[in-house]
Amino acid sequence: MKPARRDPAAEITQLIISKLEAGTLPWSRPWETRNRIPLRHNGEAYSGINALYLGLVGDSLGYTSPYWMTYRQAQQLGAQVRAGETAQLSVYYHVGSRDKANPRTGQTDTERYSFLKAYSVFNAEQIDGLSASYFPEPAAPQPLSEMRRNAQLFFDRIPITVVHRGDQAYYSPGADLIVLPERQLFKSPDLIVSTRAHETIHATGAKHRLNRQFGKRFGDQDYAREELVAAIGQSIICAELGLPDEIHDNHASYVASWIKTLRGDKSAIIKAASKADQAVKWLHQQAANPLAEAA
Repeated sequence: MKPARRDPAAEITQLIISKLEAGTLPWSRPWETRNRIPLRHNGEAYSGINALYLGLVGDSLGYTSPYWMTYRQAQQLGAQVRAGETAQLSVYYHVGSRDKANPRTGQTDTERYSFLKAYSVFNAEQIDGLSASYFPEPAAPQPLSEMRRNAQLFFDRIPITVVHRGDQAYYSPGADLIVLPERQLFKSPDLIVSTRAHETIHATGAKHRLNRQFGKRFGDQDYAREELVAAIGQSIICAELGLPDEIHDNHASYVASWIKTLRGDKSAIIKAASKADQAVKWLHQQAANPLAEAA
């Protein structure tokens, strides 16, 4: 009898749901682990759902090496996966468009499509014969003052207007404006950074930027999906900046809606991670643009 095929979307989604139900935001990463972002065998960093999922699995299994590879890649390196080791999932998620003839109208329509392909990967700690380079020592952290300064420089290059007023944090699509509470109301400087990261991810979804569909009100599916994108994107930015991914107070209220969304669509977390990665890449492009104006 052939073994049952694994359902990668369902497996990944169930792990995320179990973490949420246990009271853990699985994409929230403490800054000390920024040098453990999952890496491919060639040193390229994973992105999207792979970075989130393999990071979670690596933490839960106690792996300290950030490297993951297929059975064949290990063999090509002159190494060997140990007998009895269990593989984890790495997925390739692609969204594209193609032209298709419409038999009713005779016109050519453009349709969107997506597909998910899964691979089996092993952590370096499951493999014998790898070089010492696959087991790096943790990097020494930068001084906190330097990391905060780099964060300020990063956000100052993003051409999105930010104001501090009142006691709420939100992005206003109509005004194309990020509103943050007055600085003295934040419990720490790093909470300013993580909150600004969250709202800046929301702002990338504007029609003239990445054109994501915002939800109209709390509780609807689009709202929950957009909050997933912002929460994951926030954690990516904070990890890259080396600062704590602190949670602003209303995140707890989103958990039930996230669980509901994930139970209703096993691909929702994969799509959200992909869109979060897209948003972060857009922000990096803006920050690297010498013509970008300070917010």
